[in-house]
Amino acid sequence: MKTIIIYTVYWFFELIKYLILARCIMSWIPSLTRNPIGKLVYSLTEPILSPMRKLVSKLSGNGRSMMIDFSPILAFILLWFLQSFFVSLVNML
Repeated sequence: MKTIIIYTVYWFFELIKYLILARCIMSWIPSLTRNPIGKLVYSLTEPILSPMRKLVSKLSGNGRSMMIDFSPILAFILLWFLQSFFVSLVNML
């Protein structure tokens, strides 16, 4: 039972990371963001990336948007820490 929970938690975070990666790739080809799959990827990743974007904007100091969106990188780091934490937490139970 514990193994199933660990795999579920692990693959949940992996799915989110793959969706963020797909969104980054889709941003290079604007026509991909207009189809139903692109809209689904956008709607699933925006709740994660929007707070990261605000944080990056505050950390940049000037409050202006930057040419490169670093929010996916920050989201990957945060998701990696959360994934490690939750897998370790379930593993200790």
